[in-house]
Amino acid sequence: MLPPPPPLPKWEREREAFLRMLPELIETRENLFVVIHEGQVVAEGPDKFEALDRAYAKVGYVDLYAEKVTTSGDLRLVKVPAIKPATSR
Repeated sequence: MLPPPPPLPKWEREREAFLRMLPELIETRENLFVVIHEGQVVAEGPDKFEALDRAYAKVGYVDLYAEKVTTSGDLRLVKVPAIKPATSR
């Protein structure tokens, strides 16, 4: 018997969650950027970086998945690694 396959990387799990939610997101958040963490939308906004700022404020500086909700078929992968802000000295 073969061992189970290793779990997918976090960004792939989050992208799969985005794709599962896409039909509903198109109805409720079309043309907005959504940020996915742990399979849930944690932030949204018209600007990717604004949405990411909101998500970081909410869940901390962890890896996130951000993508624009669109029906144009122009889905681009946006893998966002956790980046801690510079601290003032």
